[in-house]
Amino acid sequence: DSNDTLIRQMWSLLEPDDTLPQSAIEAFHRVCEEKVAFYSNEVIRRMISQHIPCPILTIDMRTMETLGMILPRKSVYQKIINY
Repeated sequence: DSNDTLIRQMWSLLEPDDTLPQSAIEAFHRVCEEKVAFYSNEVIRRMISQHIPCPILTIDMRTMETLGMILPRKSVYQKIINY
């Protein structure tokens, strides 16, 4: 699958952890200033779009994002989060 090949190529170009940006805003600034890419989701991009100083091209990766949260038993938030 061509998407798998693209992902493998992108994976090989990842920077070491100690040089990565500390925030999404910093990451998008680096995208604008350097020849780098930033893997993020659309929600984050929309939330900080007013802080991104250049036009951003998005690539649909068709991946499923998941999130795990730990809540106390019988938490009042459980029904909302599991909705």
